[in-house]
Amino acid sequence: MKIIFFGTPKFSANILSYLFDKKVNIVAVVTQPELKRNNRKNISEIKKITQLYLNDNDVYDPQRASDPDFLEKLRKYRADLFVVVAYGQILKQE
Repeated sequence: MKIIFFGTPKFSANILSYLFDKKVNIVAVVTQPELKRNNRKNISEIKKITQLYLNDNDVYDPQRASDPDFLEKLRKYRADLFVVVAYGQILKQE
């Protein structure tokens, strides 16, 4: 089963790490864009975890999850399931 994981805060990063440890087939990860704080770009916990398990090409941080170009990228994975844990955007039907 191919799974795409959606999540942003540390809470979701802990769940993602657990899924990777259990050898769940996560084929892509989607997170919110990183915000600059004090002129520094902080790497999110989600991105730190995905660096250990996935290719950078399989990690996405779209401004809008409903963007047609982004949706087309997701369709190419032919995922069986989306797991959403505190992602922060509304996912539309398509």
